[in-house]
Amino acid sequence: MATDTHHYDALVGLQTAVLALTLDGIENADPLPAERVYLRELLDNRNVTLPCVMISKAPMPEMTETETSQHNKVSYPCLITVIVPQNKSLELTEGPTKWRQQIEEIFDAKQPAEVIAALGDTVKLQHTLWQPLDVIDLSAFYDKNLLVSAAIVLVVVWKSRGRR
Repeated sequence: MATDTHHYDALVGLQTAVLALTLDGIENADPLPAERVYLRELLDNRNVTLPCVMISKAPMPEMTETETSQHNKVSYPCLITVIVPQNKSLELTEGPTKWRQQIEEIFDAKQPAEVIAALGDTVKLQHTLWQPLDVIDLSAFYDKNLLVSAAIVLVVVWKSRGRR
């Protein structure tokens, strides 16, 4: 149910879409339990069970473009992050890369039904857009013993001018 808080609704829609996937192939999460798809204010691995997927606001501004005299195109930046305990042997495993690819495939230039439903009828989803970040965050790998792989997903909507 849409709250009319568009960025929040977009995040909820992304979470719902990720929950609809069958993410498997990682030890202790085969498949990933629903309670490990976290919706957070910002990326943080405190109070989570690993491995997990975290969906949060991205640390960047929203973007607005005037499209017509009636509508603006607004992009809400969201961060989707796969977090897995570090593979101590450093042996390459398929799981984390598979999860990232599955998530990319549902959000790259798409109109996921889950996001449309979460936004309700207050704005119209134009598309989601996948913007990859580092496939592996080396500082998290070496400093925190975590494999962290993230991407920005822009949720691009048409919004009537004058609406908040």
